Amino acid sequence: MKIRLRRCTALMLAAAILLTFGFGAFAADDSSDTVPGWMTDGSDAKEATDAEYETIAENTHFSLAVNAENGRFTLTDKKSGKEWGSNPPDAEEDDFAKGINRTNLYSQLWVQYIDKAGSENATNSHAGSYRKDGLQVKIQDSGFVAVYDFPELGITIPIKVELTDTGIKASIAFSEIKETADNLIYNITLYPYLCAASMQDTGWLLVPDGSGALIYLNNQKNTFGSYRQEVYGRDAAYEQMTLLPEEEQIYLPACGVKMQDGAMVAYLEQGGGYAYLNAAPSETVTSYNHAYFDFQLRRSYTFSLEAGDENKEFDRNPLPDDKIVMTCSFLNGEKAELAGMAEAVQNAVFGERQPKASKGDGLFLQTEQSTLQKKNFLGIPYHAQTALTTYDQLTDILAEMKEKAGISKARVTLKNSHKDEVKGKVTSSLRPLGILGGQKGFDRLKEASGAELYQSVRLMTFSKGGNGVNRFFDAVRNQSKAITRLFEYQLSTYQPLSPGGSRYLVAPQKLSDVADKLIKKLPAQATLDVGELANLLYSCYKDKIVYPRSVTEKAVTEQLSKLKKSGAKLTANGANAYALPYLDYVYHVPTSSGRHSVFDEDVPFYQMVLEGYLAYSSPAINESANYSIAFLKALESGSDLSYTLMWNQEIRPDKTAAAGIFHCRYEQLREQMITELNAVQALRKATESSGIKSRTRNSEGLIQIVYQNGAALLLNDTDKTLTNGKYTVEPKNYLILEKGELQ
Repeated sequence: MKIRLRRCTALMLAAAILLTFGFGAFAADDSSDTVPGWMTDGSDAKEATDAEYETIAENTHFSLAVNAENGRFTLTDKKSGKEWGSNPPDAEEDDFAKGINRTNLYSQLWVQYIDKAGSENATNSHAGSYRKDGLQVKIQDSGFVAVYDFPELGITIPIKVELTDTGIKASIAFSEIKETADNLIYNITLYPYLCAASMQDTGWLLVPDGSGALIYLNNQKNTFGSYRQEVYGRDAAYEQMTLLPEEEQIYLPACGVKMQDGAMVAYLEQGGGYAYLNAAPSETVTSYNHAYFDFQLRRSYTFSLEAGDENKEFDRNPLPDDKIVMTCSFLNGEKAELAGMAEAVQNAVFGERQPKASKGDGLFLQTEQSTLQKKNFLGIPYHAQTALTTYDQLTDILAEMKEKAGISKARVTLKNSHKDEVKGKVTSSLRPLGILGGQKGFDRLKEASGAELYQSVRLMTFSKGGNGVNRFFDAVRNQSKAITRLFEYQLSTYQPLSPGGSRYLVAPQKLSDVADKLIKKLPAQATLDVGELANLLYSCYKDKIVYPRSVTEKAVTEQLSKLKKSGAKLTANGANAYALPYLDYVYHVPTSSGRHSVFDEDVPFYQMVLEGYLAYSSPAINESANYSIAFLKALESGSDLSYTLMWNQEIRPDKTAAAGIFHCRYEQLREQMITELNAVQALRKATESSGIKSRTRNSEGLIQIVYQNGAALLLNDTDKTLTNGKYTVEPKNYLILEKGELQ
């Protein structure tokens, strides 16, 4: 294949800025008579909004009306009378928006495309379709289809909108999109102002970054720019040479807005692998606060041939046979709160599955079983696997936790406990290491402790070929056709430890073979930590075929389904939404967001979605930079407490392959663990392990959590003493109120 290289033009640079900062990067002076058509001020918008809306579908809860001339729709809640619209009703009065940001307000679709010269360009449905007589609205029984034809570009995109019991469903089938070789679609933004609020509204935007975050409406943080993050984390096919310590993953493909006594939640049933989540407070690009998804249908990569000479190559392959499906749930009254929004996402993730998860005793352990240690024999250096925590030692740890902290059934994941894992191969066998006690020692541990013991398996990454996987043939390649590497990073510099410590990704078309090989050798009722299989997502460019992230997502869910059907119980360290229905436990669930500059408050939204369906733990308390805050966050989110442990008192971790682990020796942790676990059990006794009914933070900063049974938790994560009526909470402390005590 012949690759044509070119120096970035000014237009390409401008388009790159657009991708980074959103369409707000283009803020042309709309008084000019010479600006391109797609940057006009939308002066015809008033005429368009005067067109009539026709009610086309109704059910018990809602009625759906559409303006067949301009493609806008409104949804009316029959009980409250509240109306939601695809576009802001007073958009023509927005004096803040300029250039394309003004016509964006009147659009249901934004499109970025690549022309035949390889330059990036942008348009929207108002300027490029509606004003060019390219829009057709076709009424259907349960909704309508809006066909957006961009006649000057040769691009056509149909959007189907259906009325549902909770609101609407909007979808785009890639097979119905038409484009030409001269203009290829790069990115699509769907209904960017459906989840929006004006400068007169009160409430917040919900962003599921990490545990979750709120952006207060009109928070005056418009100078920080917009939030934009890839759903399901970065595409792992593209090497990340620097660790970003403050970045958290988006595990849930959702966003929402609360205004007064109403709320809306958008959720991606399909298309999450292509999606980026965006959010901006008012006066960032327009006068509206809004959250929305854009979808990158094709990828690009940038490379340099010499200093200062950047080149960009685009994927020009046909669009995959896939679709985007976004459901929007509209809530009112008591449901229009964080708990109601979490319930809406629960229904989307778990479907008809009934909540039945038990919180248990509150302890999760990640135990480091062994490590590779440098040794000498007659002056000759060599490396040997050395025990860090034997099965008998782990039995003693669990026995002490049962005696002193009341933990009768802990959950434990065993790291580096079998040969395939320590050798860096994909897992095909779980036979325990002899230095840990072998199979007999493992069986004794299982019987004596009564714990759920999850053995760590690698089904998605490897550092050494074998067990049917070859690095050259079966590793993921990125768009440059180079094999992708995953790194471990130094916590001090955030740089890779060394190229020799890198791992490789299993190509999506090979994942089935890896799982099938393991399933053949699984013991009955196996308990497995599937780790990265649940939280990594990537594309693959191989043999002139593009495998988008949706292909990997499908392969992952198929393998998780096979493992469940084999009788295995599964856990993972954080899990994307598509993996959650197959898991029995999720550990190291983040208790904070990535703290983007536009965020105002972290909330335990991810945990509220898991509540009742899956038990879960916090990140390891002992690996946090601030133990007291980590503990308070675990209490707030209803998490099991998590600790990373090793027994061995003699080996220095910095001299082994366990160099990234710190403050993990059991002898130094035992008293802290006992105290904190007793506190968790006291809270669960008071709340009867019920879920969160409401969560608020007052003006002073005191967090109040009310549980379904009427008990409450007052939590102070500040450096000041705070009060709530007759109750006083000291700095970095908490107060448990029995049911009926809260006034």
